[in-house]
Amino acid sequence: MNRLRFKYNALLESLKEYTKLAVAFSGGVDSTFLVYAAQHALGVENVLVLHAFSTILSKQSVERVGKIRFIDLAPQTFFKAVELFPLSWNEFICNSDERCYFCKKRMYSCFNRALEEEGYCSLADGTNVDDLKENRPGLRAIRQLKVATPFVDAGINKNDIRLLAKKYGLSNHNLPSDSCLATRVQNNMVITEQKLRTIEVAEDFLNERGFQGCRVKLCNEVTIIEVVAKDIELLACDANRLQLLHFFRTLGLNPVLLNMEGR
Repeated sequence: MNRLRFKYNALLESLKEYTKLAVAFSGGVDSTFLVYAAQHALGVENVLVLHAFSTILSKQSVERVGKIRFIDLAPQTFFKAVELFPLSWNEFICNSDERCYFCKKRMYSCFNRALEEEGYCSLADGTNVDDLKENRPGLRAIRQLKVATPFVDAGINKNDIRLLAKKYGLSNHNLPSDSCLATRVQNNMVITEQKLRTIEVAEDFLNERGFQGCRVKLCNEVTIIEVVAKDIELLACDANRLQLLHFFRTLGLNPVLLNMEGR
């Protein structure tokens, strides 16, 4: 715990380098905790929370953001929603392996314009040191736009964030990581509104049956389901398997495969 306290203090010192700061907020534990820490370091009145909403987010994700905003953010939080239209971006819908780069660059460019309108000059996001070890095209956009990454500056990783979020009472400290619906469409398959909504309906079906944190991925001619490892046996039992296959066929998702590695 002394290690965590040291890292949290380092985070606060990093944040205090800014007089006023805008934070990119997705509703996940990383960005929620970054808002919390920024408000602790600078005061609620000096932190602008920016959230992007668009058709690539599921209804469940949108509702979760609303709940977290109400439960975990200070009542006086300066919150600004920015609407995006990624299905109008050709470089996005063609879905190359650079899709996340193009999306992040568009999104954060819009955030930069929004924060300037409100008299802010700096944007921060919840990238942590574990993210730097992965292949994340969006990181290139973050560097190009000079977005601050306070967790990296303080040497904070994903597990640190979850432990600190739990310590400070954030409601989403143990929620599974989430991502936009476009991440479920295999690279080089064109992204369409219909595909996104089909994925959303399929995942809702699984979530309603207790398979929280599931993913339904469209891959060429097959559909791949991913659930957390502890749920694999339950999903594969005859009662759930047959019910799932029937429902997925009504959506035109056939054949259906189960990723045995688990999430």
